[in-house]
Amino acid sequence: MKRPSPLKSWLLFSFLWFSGPLCMAAISPQTTPSTIDIFVFRSGARINFESPKTLLVSTVKTYLHKYWQKLVPKFWGGYSPRPIGHVAIRYQCGCDAWPKGLARERLTGQIGNLQQQGLKLAIQRAGLASMLSVYTDGVLESESDLLADLKDYSRIPGALRILTLKTSCEICRKTADFITKWESSGASQNYTLTLLPEAFDPKREFPPDFAQSRSAGGGCGSFVLGTLMHAQVLGDHSRTFRDSVSIPLRANLEWAHWPELPPPFTQMRPEWLTVASKTPPRSIWEFLVSPESESWGAKKPENEAKIEAVEPELFYDWITGAANSVRKWRSEPELPSRTEAQIRWFSSGSFDRAMASLRAQQARGAQWVQPFEGRDHAHIRTFPEAPYFGTPTLEVDLNP
Repeated sequence: MKRPSPLKSWLLFSFLWFSGPLCMAAISPQTTPSTIDIFVFRSGARINFESPKTLLVSTVKTYLHKYWQKLVPKFWGGYSPRPIGHVAIRYQCGCDAWPKGLARERLTGQIGNLQQQGLKLAIQRAGLASMLSVYTDGVLESESDLLADLKDYSRIPGALRILTLKTSCEICRKTADFITKWESSGASQNYTLTLLPEAFDPKREFPPDFAQSRSAGGGCGSFVLGTLMHAQVLGDHSRTFRDSVSIPLRANLEWAHWPELPPPFTQMRPEWLTVASKTPPRSIWEFLVSPESESWGAKKPENEAKIEAVEPELFYDWITGAANSVRKWRSEPELPSRTEAQIRWFSSGSFDRAMASLRAQQARGAQWVQPFEGRDHAHIRTFPEAPYFGTPTLEVDLNP
């Protein structure tokens, strides 16, 4: 066999030497970390879903808090530009191969009810219809708006919770794909305070007429939760996480009045609500004085609608429990949060039940993070730079 010439050998060696890193980069699915961040803005007061009555009272309190905090800022805990709380999501994908036209990173959240239609419905004595309605002015908010509020909230101790999940390139791509399709299909136009079932079926496709379906869409919490579930970000923990941050309710349709509203009022009745409700108007005063408003459910099962509410405060408590578990494991002090005096005022119901619910939710978060503590995959990081300005961030590496 003829041996190659020295010149050919040198050329072959040079090619392998210089092209080797390029070949490895092409084969490697991820050269920089892929992360998914969950941002939770604490509500002005704790929204209480114990009954329709406590829901009304706590919602009123949380809006009043927006103004009262200026009088007693030390007790109230600081300014709340988002009175009922908020959940947002950001993904940053470090994949080499990437689909054309799909953003590698994005910070966004679901908003809607931009003209305070829910408040207008309540004033027009719509009762629970203000919570069950779908508002068709929904939109995924801009990064600039979110960054501005992140800056405000980061200045208030305990007002902001951040969870950073290090994940695989494939899961990050699925996250980006879901958010893109949620917007392009029109699902983001349908904003509602309750969970809409089609948003949570991982096998659900996005047809061209998705925007026309009044069972597609959601609020800020259900948008983030739906993204995490579709992309299977939390893996086997997806279902238990959903159970942790959503509240099953039996809405009494006898307390839901659907007034005829002139355009351009952007409210519509969800199509899954098949029970014909011919109820009379229900005033806010009735919610405060009627014994029937002190519990969920109706006397007749056919007059009930089974719904779920995805509550930002439950995200807040869950992340708090997980972060404090990591801090305890590392012999560090707990994160700042509400005082018992604030919770007592904000509870809008039984203080003991409010504290029990809070502790149970924090325990769920602590239970989830414990396996990662043992592998040293969980840390608390503090970013001194913008936009977090020193907000402690729980960082969990989900990669094996």
